[in-house]
Amino acid sequence: HTRSIGVTGVQTCALPICNSSEQMMYCLKRMCEPCKEHVDNNFNPMTKEAVEEFLPIRNELVALLHRTRDIIASGSYDAADAMLVEAEDFKNRLSGLNKLQMERLQEEESSVKLSLVYLNLLQESQELVSIMRHMLRASRKFQG
Repeated sequence: HTRSIGVTGVQTCALPICNSSEQMMYCLKRMCEPCKEHVDNNFNPMTKEAVEEFLPIRNELVALLHRTRDIIASGSYDAADAMLVEAEDFKNRLSGLNKLQMERLQEEESSVKLSLVYLNLLQESQELVSIMRHMLRASRKFQG
């Protein structure tokens, strides 16, 4: 179910979704590059506390992405509104962790580089959720 515009027959559905997909890939690249550089330079690993804090975030992010993929792939948008609300709540929690990490960065004597790598993971995770939400809304708009 796509709509075409103009003589060229450009499918308006594909454009926002393709753009969102490209944005997701770029966001993942921005997440991975600082981590890879950090590891390649043999800098200190993340603290146990940061790992324990981030793993549930990572797991929830992956689950949200999978559920969004399933909604779009099936074309059944019954759960889309609840998914958008859940993703917004998740973004708000990530925002709280961003603020907490900024406070830690100012207070702690730990590695600034490591703190910035972790902060980047949190910020890019939040951006990834925003892009995912946009993709879901655009897909529903043009499928429905």
